[in-house]
Amino acid sequence: MTLSKISKLKTAACLTLVIANAASGALVINESDIANDSYTYSLKQANVGSFLNDVASSSNVKVNNFNVSGETRSSVTLVNGSTVGGFTYKFDFASVGEGYQVDSFSLQEVARREQDGSWNSTDLRNATGYSSYYSIDQGSSWILFSEIAPAKGYLGQTVSKTDAPIQLTNGVTSVWFKVELTSSGPAVGSYTTSAGVQNNGWSGMNWNYTGASTSGGNFFEASFNLSAIPEPTTIGSILFGALVLIASSASRRQRQ
Repeated sequence: MTLSKISKLKTAACLTLVIANAASGALVINESDIANDSYTYSLKQANVGSFLNDVASSSNVKVNNFNVSGETRSSVTLVNGSTVGGFTYKFDFASVGEGYQVDSFSLQEVARREQDGSWNSTDLRNATGYSSYYSIDQGSSWILFSEIAPAKGYLGQTVSKTDAPIQLTNGVTSVWFKVELTSSGPAVGSYTTSAGVQNNGWSGMNWNYTGASTSGGNFFEASFNLSAIPEPTTIGSILFGALVLIASSASRRQRQ
Protein backbone atom coordinates (compact mmCIF):
# COMPACT_ATOMS: atom_id res chain seq x y z
CA MET A 1 0.00 0.00 0.00
CA THR A 2 1.26 3.43 -0.88
CA LEU A 3 0.44 6.40 1.28
CA SER A 4 0.15 9.99 0.10
CA LYS A 5 1.34 12.51 2.67
CA ILE A 6 0.66 16.21 2.53
CA SER A 7 2.20 18.58 5.06
CA LYS A 8 1.26 22.19 5.63
CA LEU A 9 1.92 24.64 8.42
CA LYS A 10 -0.72 26.58 10.34
CA THR A 11 -0.44 29.11 13.16
CA ALA A 12 -2.57 28.87 16.28
CA ALA A 13 -3.47 31.00 19.30
CA CYS A 14 -5.92 30.98 22.21
CA LEU A 15 -7.56 27.73 23.21
CA THR A 16 -10.08 26.20 25.54
CA LEU A 17 -9.46 22.61 26.59
CA VAL A 18 -12.14 20.02 27.27
CA ILE A 19 -10.92 16.64 28.51
CA ALA A 20 -12.83 13.36 28.29
CA ASN A 21 -11.57 10.30 30.17
CA ALA A 22 -10.69 7.13 28.30
CA ALA A 23 -13.61 4.76 27.88
CA SER A 24 -14.93 1.73 26.03
CA GLY A 25 -17.75 1.88 23.55
CA ALA A 26 -18.82 0.39 20.26
CA LEU A 27 -19.70 1.90 16.91
CA VAL A 28 -23.24 0.91 15.94
CA ILE A 29 -23.76 0.57 12.19
CA ASN A 30 -27.38 0.39 11.06
CA GLU A 31 -28.67 -0.76 7.70
CA SER A 32 -29.97 2.76 7.11
CA ASP A 33 -26.34 3.94 7.27
CA ILE A 34 -25.51 1.88 4.19
CA ALA A 35 -26.38 3.39 0.81
CA ASN A 36 -25.72 1.74 -2.55
CA ASP A 37 -23.67 -0.96 -0.82
CA SER A 38 -21.28 1.57 0.71
CA TYR A 39 -20.65 2.97 4.18
CA THR A 40 -18.51 5.93 5.28
CA TYR A 41 -17.46 6.96 8.77
CA SER A 42 -16.15 10.52 9.12
CA LEU A 43 -14.75 12.04 12.31
CA LYS A 44 -15.25 15.73 11.54
CA GLN A 45 -15.07 18.42 14.20
CA ALA A 46 -18.87 18.58 14.44
CA ASN A 47 -19.16 14.95 15.60
CA VAL A 48 -15.89 14.49 17.51
CA GLY A 49 -17.98 14.36 20.70
CA SER A 50 -19.03 10.82 19.78
CA PHE A 51 -15.44 9.59 19.45
CA LEU A 52 -15.14 7.80 22.80
CA ASN A 53 -18.53 6.15 22.27
CA ASP A 54 -17.59 4.99 18.78
CA VAL A 55 -14.26 3.33 19.53
CA ALA A 56 -14.30 -0.27 20.71
CA SER A 57 -11.64 0.50 23.33
CA SER A 58 -9.34 3.32 24.42
CA SER A 59 -6.68 4.04 27.01
CA ASN A 60 -4.93 7.22 28.19
CA VAL A 61 -6.37 9.48 25.48
CA LYS A 62 -8.45 12.64 25.68
CA VAL A 63 -10.44 14.79 23.27
CA ASN A 64 -9.42 18.45 23.06
CA ASN A 65 -11.74 21.22 21.89
CA PHE A 66 -10.05 24.60 21.47
CA ASN A 67 -10.28 27.90 19.61
CA VAL A 68 -7.79 29.03 16.98
CA SER A 69 -8.28 32.39 15.28
CA GLY A 70 -11.99 32.28 16.07
CA GLU A 71 -12.48 28.73 14.79
CA THR A 72 -13.35 25.72 16.94
CA ARG A 73 -10.89 22.87 16.46
CA SER A 74 -10.45 19.42 17.99
CA SER A 75 -7.88 16.68 18.37
CA VAL A 76 -7.11 13.47 20.25
CA THR A 77 -3.96 13.46 22.43
CA LEU A 78 -2.41 11.62 25.34
CA VAL A 79 -3.79 12.21 28.83
CA ASN A 80 -1.40 14.36 30.88
CA GLY A 81 1.15 12.22 32.74
CA SER A 82 1.00 9.23 30.37
CA THR A 83 3.69 7.99 27.98
CA VAL A 84 1.57 5.69 25.82
CA GLY A 85 -2.10 5.52 24.89
CA GLY A 86 -4.38 4.63 22.05
CA PHE A 87 -7.72 3.43 20.80
CA THR A 88 -9.28 0.89 18.47
CA TYR A 89 -12.22 1.12 16.06
CA LYS A 90 -14.19 -1.94 14.99
CA PHE A 91 -16.22 -1.64 11.79
CA ASP A 92 -18.41 -4.74 11.93
CA PHE A 93 -20.91 -5.46 9.14
CA ALA A 94 -21.72 -9.12 9.90
CA SER A 95 -24.89 -8.34 11.86
CA VAL A 96 -26.09 -5.34 9.85
CA GLY A 97 -29.38 -6.38 8.24
CA GLU A 98 -28.84 -9.79 6.67
CA GLY A 99 -25.10 -9.29 6.89
CA TYR A 100 -22.48 -7.70 4.62
CA GLN A 101 -18.95 -8.57 3.63
CA VAL A 102 -16.28 -5.99 2.83
CA ASP A 103 -15.11 -6.01 -0.78
CA SER A 104 -12.73 -3.05 -0.41
CA PHE A 105 -12.06 -0.10 1.88
CA SER A 106 -10.15 3.19 1.99
CA LEU A 107 -8.64 5.14 4.89
CA GLN A 108 -7.46 8.67 5.51
CA GLU A 109 -6.29 10.43 8.67
CA VAL A 110 -4.55 13.62 9.78
CA ALA A 111 -2.03 14.24 12.55
CA ARG A 112 -0.09 17.26 13.79
CA ARG A 113 2.70 17.49 16.36
CA GLU A 114 3.03 20.41 18.76
CA GLN A 115 5.89 20.73 21.24
CA ASP A 116 5.33 19.30 24.72
CA GLY A 117 7.27 20.06 27.90
CA SER A 118 9.72 22.89 28.55
CA TRP A 119 12.60 24.48 26.70
CA ASN A 120 13.01 27.13 29.38
CA SER A 121 16.75 27.13 30.31
CA THR A 122 16.90 23.32 29.94
CA ASP A 123 15.54 21.24 27.08
CA LEU A 124 12.92 19.06 28.78
CA ARG A 125 10.69 18.63 25.73
CA ASN A 126 9.15 15.22 25.08
CA ALA A 127 9.62 13.34 21.83
CA THR A 128 6.12 12.41 20.63
CA GLY A 129 4.83 10.34 17.74
CA TYR A 130 2.15 7.91 16.63
CA SER A 131 1.44 4.81 14.55
CA SER A 132 -1.81 3.57 13.02
CA TYR A 133 -2.72 0.08 11.84
CA TYR A 134 -5.61 -1.90 10.36
CA SER A 135 -6.61 -5.54 10.73
CA ILE A 136 -8.87 -7.79 8.67
CA ASP A 137 -8.65 -10.84 10.96
CA GLN A 138 -10.40 -9.67 14.13
CA GLY A 139 -7.27 -7.94 15.43
CA SER A 140 -5.08 -11.06 15.41
CA SER A 141 -2.53 -9.34 13.17
CA TRP A 142 -2.02 -5.69 12.28
CA ILE A 143 -0.82 -3.98 9.09
CA LEU A 144 0.91 -0.61 9.42
CA PHE A 145 -1.08 2.21 7.81
CA SER A 146 0.86 5.34 8.80
CA GLU A 147 3.30 6.64 11.37
CA ILE A 148 5.22 9.70 12.54
CA ALA A 149 8.44 8.76 14.32
CA PRO A 150 8.84 10.20 17.84
CA ALA A 151 10.70 13.53 17.82
CA LYS A 152 10.81 16.89 19.54
CA GLY A 153 9.57 20.02 17.83
CA TYR A 154 6.67 21.10 15.67
CA LEU A 155 5.34 19.23 12.64
CA GLY A 156 2.38 20.67 10.72
CA GLN A 157 -0.66 18.90 9.32
CA THR A 158 0.27 15.50 7.90
CA VAL A 159 -2.47 13.74 5.94
CA SER A 160 -2.15 10.02 5.17
CA LYS A 161 -4.48 8.20 2.80
CA THR A 162 -4.73 5.10 0.67
CA ASP A 163 -4.03 5.88 -2.98
CA ALA A 164 -6.50 3.18 -4.04
CA PRO A 165 -9.08 1.05 -2.17
CA ILE A 166 -7.66 -1.97 -0.34
CA GLN A 167 -9.22 -5.02 -2.02
CA LEU A 168 -10.43 -8.02 0.01
CA THR A 169 -11.34 -11.41 -1.41
CA ASN A 170 -11.93 -13.79 1.50
CA GLY A 171 -15.35 -12.85 2.88
CA VAL A 172 -14.14 -10.40 5.53
CA THR A 173 -17.05 -8.94 7.51
CA SER A 174 -15.18 -6.60 9.88
CA VAL A 175 -12.22 -4.23 9.68
CA TRP A 176 -10.33 -2.97 12.73
CA PHE A 177 -8.33 0.26 12.94
CA LYS A 178 -6.10 1.33 15.84
CA VAL A 179 -3.87 4.26 16.74
CA GLU A 180 -1.02 4.28 19.26
CA LEU A 181 0.31 7.60 20.66
CA THR A 182 3.69 7.77 22.40
CA SER A 183 5.75 10.24 24.42
CA SER A 184 9.35 9.87 25.65
CA GLY A 185 8.30 11.26 29.05
CA PRO A 186 5.04 11.85 30.90
CA ALA A 187 2.86 14.10 28.73
CA VAL A 188 2.85 17.64 30.14
CA GLY A 189 -0.06 19.06 28.16
CA SER A 190 1.67 22.41 27.67
CA TYR A 191 4.84 23.90 26.24
CA THR A 192 7.18 26.52 27.69
CA THR A 193 9.43 28.23 25.12
CA SER A 194 13.08 29.11 25.63
CA ALA A 195 11.89 32.66 26.39
CA GLY A 196 9.65 31.38 29.17
CA VAL A 197 6.38 31.90 27.27
CA GLN A 198 3.89 29.13 28.03
CA ASN A 199 1.45 27.69 25.51
CA ASN A 200 -1.18 25.65 27.35
CA GLY A 201 -3.38 23.09 25.69
CA TRP A 202 -3.13 20.67 22.85
CA SER A 203 0.63 19.95 23.00
CA GLY A 204 2.31 16.74 21.87
CA MET A 205 0.99 14.51 19.08
CA ASN A 206 -2.50 15.48 17.93
CA TRP A 207 -4.43 12.82 16.01
CA ASN A 208 -7.36 14.08 13.91
CA TYR A 209 -6.45 17.75 14.32
CA THR A 210 -9.46 19.22 12.54
CA GLY A 211 -11.55 22.39 12.47
CA ALA A 212 -15.15 23.38 11.89
CA SER A 213 -14.34 24.59 8.35
CA THR A 214 -11.97 21.71 7.56
CA SER A 215 -12.57 20.04 4.20
CA GLY A 216 -10.75 17.59 1.95
CA GLY A 217 -8.69 14.98 3.78
CA ASN A 218 -8.15 16.85 7.03
CA PHE A 219 -10.07 14.41 9.24
CA PHE A 220 -10.27 10.67 9.84
CA GLU A 221 -12.48 8.84 7.37
CA ALA A 222 -13.03 5.15 6.62
CA SER A 223 -15.03 4.16 3.52
CA PHE A 224 -16.23 0.65 2.74
CA ASN A 225 -17.60 -1.02 -0.40
CA LEU A 226 -19.86 -3.88 0.64
CA SER A 227 -21.83 -6.80 -0.75
CA ALA A 228 -24.42 -9.07 0.81
CA ILE A 229 -23.13 -12.27 2.45
CA PRO A 230 -24.21 -15.15 0.18
CA GLU A 231 -26.94 -17.30 1.70
CA PRO A 232 -26.00 -20.92 2.54
CA THR A 233 -28.35 -22.23 -0.17
CA THR A 234 -26.62 -20.04 -2.75
CA ILE A 235 -23.20 -21.26 -1.66
CA GLY A 236 -24.44 -24.86 -1.80
CA SER A 237 -25.78 -24.37 -5.32
CA ILE A 238 -22.45 -22.92 -6.47
CA LEU A 239 -20.51 -25.83 -4.98
CA PHE A 240 -22.91 -28.36 -6.48
CA GLY A 241 -22.56 -26.74 -9.89
CA ALA A 242 -18.80 -26.84 -9.61
CA LEU A 243 -18.86 -30.55 -8.71
CA VAL A 244 -21.11 -31.30 -11.69
CA LEU A 245 -18.70 -29.55 -14.04
CA ILE A 246 -15.72 -31.44 -12.58
CA ALA A 247 -17.51 -34.77 -12.88
CA SER A 248 -18.60 -34.02 -16.44
CA SER A 249 -15.07 -33.06 -17.44
CA ALA A 250 -13.63 -36.22 -15.89
CA SER A 251 -16.23 -38.35 -17.72
CA ARG A 252 -15.32 -36.81 -21.07
CA ARG A 253 -11.63 -37.46 -20.50
CA GLN A 254 -12.33 -41.14 -19.73
CA ARG A 255 -14.28 -41.59 -22.99
CA GLN A 256 -11.48 -40.11 -25.10
